[in-house]
Amino acid sequence: MDAHFRGLIRVLLMMVMSNDMAERRLSVRFNKTELEMVAMNDMALRPLFFWMIKRLLADVNGQQKNASKWRSTIKHGDARARKRCPQPSLAPNRVVAWVANDYPNADAVSEALERFGLIVKSYVSVDSFFTQSSALSQFDAVLIGCDKETEAQANITLSLKLKHKRDHLPIVWLNSTLPVDVAEHVYTLQGGFFDYNLYQVLLKACSVEGICTVHANEQDMCWVMVGGSRVTKAIWYTELEQYNIATQWLADLHSHHVVLSYQPKAVVVLLEAQPAAEIEAAQSAFPNVAFYSVQRWPEMPDNVVFFDMVSPNSSEQIRFFTQDVMKQNTNSRSNE
Repeated sequence: MDAHFRGLIRVLLMMVMSNDMAERRLSVRFNKTELEMVAMNDMALRPLFFWMIKRLLADVNGQQKNASKWRSTIKHGDARARKRCPQPSLAPNRVVAWVANDYPNADAVSEALERFGLIVKSYVSVDSFFTQSSALSQFDAVLIGCDKETEAQANITLSLKLKHKRDHLPIVWLNSTLPVDVAEHVYTLQGGFFDYNLYQVLLKACSVEGICTVHANEQDMCWVMVGGSRVTKAIWYTELEQYNIATQWLADLHSHHVVLSYQPKAVVVLLEAQPAAEIEAAQSAFPNVAFYSVQRWPEMPDNVVFFDMVSPNSSEQIRFFTQDVMKQNTNSRSNE
């Protein structure tokens, strides 16, 4: 339904408005391939109503199936016309990641995606996406929901762009309200969604090359990065990619068990101070995990290796740190 078509429908609705809003004066609905409009009272007697019907017929390449002064049913163009002008559609079994965050009524979005015949992988937050998405080889689109947590939405977008080294990714922002800053090269859907506009924005996103996820368990080394600002994450992403290091990003160590349970020999890099109890609990559960910190704090446990780095971390510092940690891990493995 294009903008001109929607405009005609709005005009029809304005024509039948009255002070008595309890009485429905115009009903518009789709019945399979037919658009049915039922006009009440004197609406059907107005010449403008019949002119609007003709305009709608022209826009949808249709024909008036039957009519009375109360009802008019518009049938879309015949099968041959539709074949000449095929409508774009989503290929079956496309894989879509739905990162709900704090978007209201997230289940309704999942249900709509499933109605489209898509394979839906739902994640409650950005953290769960980064820690669990590597179980799949590719996403055809990533749909990121947001109500008020706009920073989380922006962070995951920036992270994916940096990780895959391209700006134009099949990313859709689904916002309950209009965000202040919209990232470049993302598709957006603001306000309430319904099947039609969600389907159309996914069509655009799926026309872009998909996102191949990294199987962290197939890499020689996995690093779990904890904390850090957007700028810090961007710098670290850029440098670590050069060493083919698979990374998982956590806001803090609270959810460490999710990622460390399938990466028991990971390198954990603390970009920010973390509670000593969390670090000790993680070390106890996963004794082969190595902990490094780029800043010192008073209650830092002894099992954390401190690497003195000036803030903000420069590319040169990160390269030196990375090479040193990789060398230590290589020597450690050779001694096993």
